[in-house]
Amino acid sequence: MREFREVVDLSVEFASANNPNFDNFGVDNELVARFTDNGRGMDEYPNDGVFTGQYNLSIKPGEWVPVYKVVTPLYAREQQGPKVRLYPNPIKLDVKLADTEKDEKYHQLTIDAVRNLIDISSLLVDGKIKYPNGESQNFSITKTSDDARQYAIPAFDYGVFRIKLTAFGNTPDGRNFILDVPEYSFLVESPQLAVPEPVVVPPGQTDVMDTPPPPPPEEPDNTLTVIIIGAVNLVILLVIGVLGFLIWRKRKKERLAAQEGTSAGNPDGEEELKELKLPAD
Repeated sequence: MREFREVVDLSVEFASANNPNFDNFGVDNELVARFTDNGRGMDEYPNDGVFTGQYNLSIKPGEWVPVYKVVTPLYAREQQGPKVRLYPNPIKLDVKLADTEKDEKYHQLTIDAVRNLIDISSLLVDGKIKYPNGESQNFSITKTSDDARQYAIPAFDYGVFRIKLTAFGNTPDGRNFILDVPEYSFLVESPQLAVPEPVVVPPGQTDVMDTPPPPPPEEPDNTLTVIIIGAVNLVILLVIGVLGFLIWRKRKKERLAAQEGTSAGNPDGEEELKELKLPAD
């Protein structure tokens, strides 16, 4: 019934089995799946009565108890299933760095899986590589075989390479899975420049070939100094000459004035003195 499918909520939680031998000891419940019949996500057809969900197992590995829940406006039911064991990520990555001394151009990425958990012949890979310079490259490996997958990464830069993968395949019992692999990174260091070793000369010996004679001291160029000194002396001489000329001219005027003062009396001056005499009483 359509009305029933619109109000029902189906979900799966994992409750810790509280086994002290595993990493999930004492942790809280985790919601790992929610099932719907709306034709979205992993659901193939809407309203066909088949509820479909996708498990998100990005939780701590360990021993868990699955709890299946059905919730409607009228009632809620839940049921516990048998314990399940959640293993760590079964996809293994490894990189063989390019040998620069042999002029190798690619790093070799190896993608393998824990064989008792993953059917390696069904493994497909969709990945993305982020290079140290910020560029990224998508790649896919769709060829199936019983061997680990190989991919060549161009070795054109130094720094940290980051790889993110999504794996598709089957478990040994035939169950399909989609697995987000945690990010894998590796570092390519830049080559170190060779530092020449210091030459040790035994006491009493002199390495004439390796120790060149010191260059002769350069004679200072005094041309500019001579020019500056000559210019300063010339300015001083000019100043002294001008001052001497001014002093000589001033003294000459003073002598002429003195000579004019000692010359014969002025008749006009006598008349003025006479005019200044007071009248007799």
